[in-house]
Amino acid sequence: MKSKNKCPNCNTILQFDRTRHETVKCPKCKSSAHISEYKEVEDENATEFPTDKIIKGAMYKPGILQFLESDVPWLSEDQLIILQRGENKIGRSSLPIKDNFMSREHTIIEVVFKSDATFAHYLRNDKNKNKTFHNNDPLEEGDIIKLLPNDTIRIGHTTLKFITS
Repeated sequence: MKSKNKCPNCNTILQFDRTRHETVKCPKCKSSAHISEYKEVEDENATEFPTDKIIKGAMYKPGILQFLESDVPWLSEDQLIILQRGENKIGRSSLPIKDNFMSREHTIIEVVFKSDATFAHYLRNDKNKNKTFHNNDPLEEGDIIKLLPNDTIRIGHTTLKFITS
């Protein structure tokens, strides 16, 4: 019989049969824990996240931007920008680089939390004279692009890759 259990790491409520599992992987924080670490919840108002409704390939955390290339010699691929819920303004004012072909607020990535507990990421050009490129295609005024894993974004002479966590 399924019961409601609280993840020990992120406090997400999961529903699973405690007699059928030894360890459970939380779909939200991706951590695995022994069922003894999960506390049963009896709260009727708890938000339920049933494990039988997990969508393969869905994003349960906001995405990440990884630096691929730039004119800046000290910039390495292990430098990441962790996106937050809401609007993320990307440009010279938010990045640790001095790319003169990039506007201070060059582009916006909006991270939206959806009702199925996943995140969607939308790219749009901020109102500036410099172009934003999505997978080498320029964004026009008013374009809104849904980002998918491994999409590339080029702003100025800097290329970023969108990855999921």
